[in-house]
Amino acid sequence: MDIVVATYARRYYDDDMKEVKMKKETDTEFLARMMAEGFAQVNTRLDGIDVRLDAIDARLDGIDGRLLSLEKGQAETHRRLDSIEKKQVGMLESIDETVHKSEFIKLVRRVEVLEK
Repeated sequence: MDIVVATYARRYYDDDMKEVKMKKETDTEFLARMMAEGFAQVNTRLDGIDVRLDAIDARLDGIDGRLLSLEKGQAETHRRLDSIEKKQVGMLESIDETVHKSEFIKLVRRVEVLEK
């Protein structure tokens, strides 16, 4: 009878282990499928993010172009202002010289009058 019980116990144990093995494989397959679906969703989201980043890059390139244009315009404006300032300084010097000449001429005339 011990052999019969041992044989029955062995069969019962083997059947239980087969069920456990099948369940383990099913669980493993399920987990693998879930992971694959998760990675697919992540890839889809990353693709969407890449598209958005490409759009942002395009906008930044446009902004860079406009900024460069503004910087060139600003440099031209500074150059023109410097030119105007130099002309003003030149005009002031010229006026200053003219004033000195006219004052000198007035002084010469007074001296001439006094000498007479």
